[in-house]
Amino acid sequence: MKIKRIQTAAFAGHRELPLDTRKLKRVLDETVRSLIQRGVTCFGAGGETGFDALAAQAALSLRDTEFPQVRLIRVLPYKGMESGWSPEQKREFEEINSKANKVIWLAEGFVGDELYHMQIRHLVDRAAHLIAYCTDIQADSGAASCYRYALKKEISITLINELL
Repeated sequence: MKIKRIQTAAFAGHRELPLDTRKLKRVLDETVRSLIQRGVTCFGAGGETGFDALAAQAALSLRDTEFPQVRLIRVLPYKGMESGWSPEQKREFEEINSKANKVIWLAEGFVGDELYHMQIRHLVDRAAHLIAYCTDIQADSGAASCYRYALKKEISITLINELL
């Protein structure tokens, strides 16, 4: 089944989240739900801890409870990216991957930081919408780079942190 770009949204955000994520989760859930109600059925997410994991879980939860048409595609820079993580983080990573509709690995192993730029391009180039948690769009971070690339590509952007 071919998914059209207009039916696709990507997630991007910081690894570090507020200590209390309840409001962030609520706003994220409302944003994802709103896009689904407008016809978005495919969500692309990276594999980092923090916002990537939170966003992937939101899409999976809505798929499993209300919207079975939703698909989660994980776009991961390289196999073994989770090697230095805690056991809990690794468990969460594997659980999300096992529930995703598709997992795309861009490389067999780390070959350079360009993999992260490839990941951003892969996610944004296939999406009509970006849901981002980025507190400093000028920063030298993956979230900010993704946000700026989405601006350049002129796709719809929802900055979650502005809704908190």
